[in-house]
Amino acid sequence: MPGERGFTLIELVVVLAILALATALVTPLLSGGRDRAEFNATVREVAAALRETRNLAMTRDRSEVLLVDVAHGVLRWGARPVDHRVPGSIRLALLTTTGERTGETSGDIRFFPDGSSTGGHVTLMQGERRSDVFVDWLSGRISIGDATALPAR
Repeated sequence: MPGERGFTLIELVVVLAILALATALVTPLLSGGRDRAEFNATVREVAAALRETRNLAMTRDRSEVLLVDVAHGVLRWGARPVDHRVPGSIRLALLTTTGERTGETSGDIRFFPDGSSTGGHVTLMQGERRSDVFVDWLSGRISIGDATALPAR
């Protein structure tokens, strides 16, 4: 009918093509956000496991250890140790004292009843992302950061 307004089929197809292109460009960005969230959550979980191990040592008045198996991506601690696996996309590295090495690819960070520890750090890596969970040997304090951000000693 003359005078009626509406969209032509070509206009609708162009709009749908633009929406499809935008969706194709945005979807990979959203999955990167999921990986980043998973990585940050895992870093916080490692820090929480270390804090729990320290608290156990202090409340039980005996040494407690957090085992890190970098080859299998496993953490183990507590009275009834259970393997806690990190997501497969995240790699672990451990820096600890020679005396706390339990194998080629595993070792402990030990906490003592006074809250101190053997010290060291767990490094988590996922693609270009990297974060370190540090344990101060004297105080047993746990902190999250980047090795380049530490003050020189």
